[in-house]
Amino acid sequence: MKTLKMMLVVAGLFLAAPLFAQRGVQSDIPFDFYVGNSQLMPSGTYQITPCAANVAVVRNCDSGVSVFHLTHPSGKEDKVRGKLVFHKYGDKYFLSEVLGPAYSTSVVLPLAKNEKKVRADMATVTAYETITVPKEEETKPPKQ
Repeated sequence: MKTLKMMLVVAGLFLAAPLFAQRGVQSDIPFDFYVGNSQLMPSGTYQITPCAANVAVVRNCDSGVSVFHLTHPSGKEDKVRGKLVFHKYGDKYFLSEVLGPAYSTSVVLPLAKNEKKVRADMATVTAYETITVPKEEETKPPKQ
């Protein structure tokens, strides 16, 4: 019975994701990155949308591959533009924060085990960098 309930919840999340697609943050990400402990996500166009309370869906618009991840509100507001914030350690990027009109405040993705490990390994070498990627509309030239 527990397995059936879990399957229904997961199926509901997959079916609900397209309903929020218009309200998420979409951006071209020019580098491969991790979302939590997920597999490496390839560079490309991504749509990040709220799916349920404290859950975000990160979907590759080219391949359709999606990752669900828990989030926490951060208290920062960015209702107009939208941004994705990444932590960078050497050549590895981790999605850290999502700001956008779909969220009343920005949301933070908790540090995953793989990011904690990379951070610990690099702590003696260098501090991490924060990379901000604008949403797609900000990178296009204005229409005339």
